[in-house]
Amino acid sequence: MWFISANELNDLLKRTFITFVCILVSILYISLSGKLYNTFCWGLLLGIITGLLNAFFLAKRVSYLNFMEPGKFKNFIGTGMMMRLALVLAMAFLASRIGTASFFGLVIGLLLVPWVMVMDLTFQAFKRSKIEMVILEKHNLIRRR
Repeated sequence: MWFISANELNDLLKRTFITFVCILVSILYISLSGKLYNTFCWGLLLGIITGLLNAFFLAKRVSYLNFMEPGKFKNFIGTGMMMRLALVLAMAFLASRIGTASFFGLVIGLLLVPWVMVMDLTFQAFKRSKIEMVILEKHNLIRRR
């Protein structure tokens, strides 16, 4: 089984933030240049920001797990899950109550952040496996078929 270290998680989070800053700027430009009240773009913007906050809080909670006693893991993880769920529900309530943000845009934005993180992890794992194969072939530890 493959696990991700705390440093790799921080690097993943940095790459995700950089990617989504570019996406957020482009969505903001599209929504401001055309129609100011493009509800889908504003919902997408709100969803991506909420997803990034959710990922940031999750990374912080995971980094604290290294310094905890094993008996306190369950309560610590449960509390973090409830806080992140409350954030998502508050933003969903906000998007449903105000008319300038689309609820569907919010949901897509929320799901977009984990999808990009998984794609980034998949790409990094593929790149790492290619490097390991080259090293193994170089030292004659494995042969290509």
